[in-house]
Amino acid sequence: MQRSNKEYRLTTKLQEKILRHVTKTSNADYKTISKETDRDRITILQSLQPLIKRHYIYKQKIDPNRIKSKLIFKPTQKGIAYAIAFLGVDSNHIMKAQDDASQITKYNKFIEQINDSKLRKQLAESMMTKFIEYDLFDDKGSIIITSRHDMIKQGFRMAILEQAKDKEFDPHNLFNPQSVKLLIKINNPDEIKEFKEFLIRLKNNLELTIKQLPD
Repeated sequence: MQRSNKEYRLTTKLQEKILRHVTKTSNADYKTISKETDRDRITILQSLQPLIKRHYIYKQKIDPNRIKSKLIFKPTQKGIAYAIAFLGVDSNHIMKAQDDASQITKYNKFIEQINDSKLRKQLAESMMTKFIEYDLFDDKGSIIITSRHDMIKQGFRMAILEQAKDKEFDPHNLFNPQSVKLLIKINNPDEIKEFKEFLIRLKNNLELTIKQLPD
């Protein structure tokens, strides 16, 4: 489990504006960014550098074989997650602009079946926020969760860690009736079954550990 990443927030409004534009724009370049931000190329470059260094954006040549080929800027999966979590960008807008956004936005698909639009938006933002806070990305900004099983494990661990931060945390109330209802509401039957199997394995492990401890 990754430790919580305390320095994940962007430091300037211009960086936020650039990332928001790049996620919503197909093949963003200096010209489109300048038009969006009303800033010159040098100022834009200064703000792009930390975004690239922190793996929110990557640059790409239109023609890799040409030294002076035009550069475009694309969001990484980490950049997409940040835009959804903190910049209010709708994942549907990202999907329309970015051909390779499916890896990160697929984690929003199960949320789409929720009728309550307010709850749906809150859950999407919450999920992406935790991805960023716990830095669940590699050194290229790609998400390290590769399966639904990994998603369940990471989600459970993050939930435990979040509750443990609360000084009022009571392990007897790990899952109250309200949280169980929410789990059933936001997951399909296959996902509920897989989560239940995960809890059973956890229970068996706890029982084994208890038996090994002296009375």
